[in-house]
Amino acid sequence: MASPRLHPELVAFWGDMTRWPSFATMRDERAFWQAWCIERALPRPPGMVVRDATIAGAGGAIPIRVYRPAGVARAGAPCLVYCQGGGFVSGTLDSADNLVWHMAEQAAIVVVSVQYRLAPEHRFPAAFDDAYAAVAAVAADAAGFGVDPAHLAVGGDSAGANLSAAVCLAARDRRGPAIAGQLLVYGAFGHDEPTESRRKNTTDPTLSEESMAAYRRAYFGPAMTTDSPYGAPIKASSHAGLPPAFVVAAECDPLRDSSEIYAEKLRATGVETELWVAPAMGHSFLRAWGHGPAIDAVCARVAAFARRACRA
Repeated sequence: MASPRLHPELVAFWGDMTRWPSFATMRDERAFWQAWCIERALPRPPGMVVRDATIAGAGGAIPIRVYRPAGVARAGAPCLVYCQGGGFVSGTLDSADNLVWHMAEQAAIVVVSVQYRLAPEHRFPAAFDDAYAAVAAVAADAAGFGVDPAHLAVGGDSAGANLSAAVCLAARDRRGPAIAGQLLVYGAFGHDEPTESRRKNTTDPTLSEESMAAYRRAYFGPAMTTDSPYGAPIKASSHAGLPPAFVVAAECDPLRDSSEIYAEKLRATGVETELWVAPAMGHSFLRAWGHGPAIDAVCARVAAFARRACRA
């Protein structure tokens, strides 16, 4: 059963999905997650302009979805390039749609959602390569996207937070593109050792030790880990010189300690870092945006972080 510490609104949102069902393949899990998220999605607000496009990547065309809320300037707008969660195996533009349009609307920014390649069909570094290519493409064609490259941030949740952190490391190492800030929500940053939050939060509705191991195996292969900072950002030899970070953890999430440890790594090397632990929330709480006043209040704070990450 769901953790008794979870907020009742979140318990009600997850309903009887107290844990992921068993799936024969990762493709089955992907299809289930997409259908589940679409079923619970809310209508986009009037006036929001949403368009699908592709950008060039090393592995082929990368699908993206661009969200521009009503009232946001058609040129020079602040922008967040967003990588959705899903364990590197199941996140899609459609499964993230409810989350992303809420983020764009409440932060009053343009959000570019990225469909990076998914494991196990495409293992590391495919997803990272696509995430970096997407950020570079938006920065290079800022005028075409109607955004200001000086106010370009990256962000993501769960696996997407891992990718966003890795993109910031790569942008520093490769001297571009310039990134104004990073929004990292309940991320998996490559901390291999067991933590207190993983020992205590064993009843999270969407995340278990078994599922985390399956995701790592799908993304990294039999080794289930990597020493590359672009796959495990926490293992970077230095975190100095990275853009300001807004790190969001969830109190009832097995990955809570991962966010706290990564935030401390950033602070220790002088990176401007703000850490916030969302009370009574569990992993994937952003998927519940629009489904309760307490959840919405927590998510609104994340949207405020997104706007600040853009330096808007």
